[in-house]
Order: sequence, then structure tokens, then C-alpha cells
Amino acid sequence: AMAALARAALGRYTAALQARPLLVKTGTGMLTAAAGDLLAQRGERRQAGVDGRVDWRRFAAFTAFGAAWTRPVNHLWLPVVNRLGSMGWKLAAQHGFLNPCVYVPGFLGWSALVQGRDAEGVRAYVRERFLRTYGVVASFWLPVTGLIFAKVPEPLQSVTMAGISLGWNVIMSFLTFGDALPLVDAPAHPALAVPADTCAVPA
Repeated sequence: AMAALARAALGRYTAALQARPLLVKTGTGMLTAAAGDLLAQRGERRQAGVDGRVDWRRFAAFTAFGAAWTRPVNHLWLPVVNRLGSMGWKLAAQHGFLNPCVYVPGFLGWSALVQGRDAEGVRAYVRERFLRTYGVVASFWLPVTGLIFAKVPEPLQSVTMAGISLGWNVIMSFLTFGDALPLVDAPAHPALAVPADTCAVPA
């Protein structure tokens, strides 16, 4: 019975995706980002041993970024990447350009703005966290995107990434907003400083 319900739900989702791809992809990205942040906040409260309220400002910011990334970026970007042909070029475009020059600085910059930092504070925040964050992004997504490019049809790649992002969003929410975590509280090593001329910190 459960298998039949799952197949029926998948069929309806696929039909909706074909009928309204932008809307469905945006909604999928929004829901997985929202769920990821709520799980991260719950984990932070449990780790700290406190009973706190949900940070709705953080929740709204994280959810908005998830929706925006899935809709205009992945929806428009993935068809371009798939035309590159070889797996090497696809991964180079994804992890040598998009993630270090768009996704990581965009996410960190948006997170810094949400935290109320001024322009210089945003730039400093991106510099301090860029290499560490990009390292986590690459270690998680490099094998995942390789598998997706190899096995998942192009129309389903964006929503597949959004679905996998449920776990990823927990990691990113912890990494960016989880001040109770030792990973975030630990001082940055000088070797992690990002040069001012990197593509991650536009002049």
C-alpha cells in the first residue's frame, strides 16, 4: 500500500513538474531549504541544552535563498552544463566556476546581510569563510553532481539536487548560522584567508 501511494505521489509530482517546471522547482527548493534550517535550529538548541524559539528571520532568509537558487540558477544553468558534453567539463563548470564564483560568495554574502552587517562586514565575512565553506561544498557535491550528471535525466536534475539538499541545507545552516557549534566559534586559521582578488570577493 505504501509503495503504491509513493508511486502515485511521484507520478503526480512528475506531471506537475512537466506542466509547471519553474513553479515546482522553486517550491521544492523552498521546502527543502525550510526543512533543513528547522532541523539545524533544532539540533543547535539540543546541543546547547536550551529551549529556544525558532529564529524566523534566519528561517525566512535561508528559505528564500533556497527557492531563488533552485529556480533561476539551477533551472537555467543545468541545461547549459549538460551541453558541454564530457563529464570533466561539466564538473569543471559546476565546481570550478559556479560554486566558487557564484554559489558560495552569494550564499555567504546573503547570510551576512541577514545578520545586519554593513558592506565591509559582508566582504570580511565572505573572505573569512570562503575556503572552509567551499571545501565543504566540494567534498559533498562533487561526487553527488557527478552521479546526477551521469544517471539522472536533465529535466529531473534540478529537483533531484533540491531533494538531496535537505541534508545539505542542514549542514549549510549549521555552518553559517549555528553559533552554538564549535565549527563556527573556532577562530579561522590564517591559511584560510582569501586573497582580495579572488572571484569570490568582487571589487
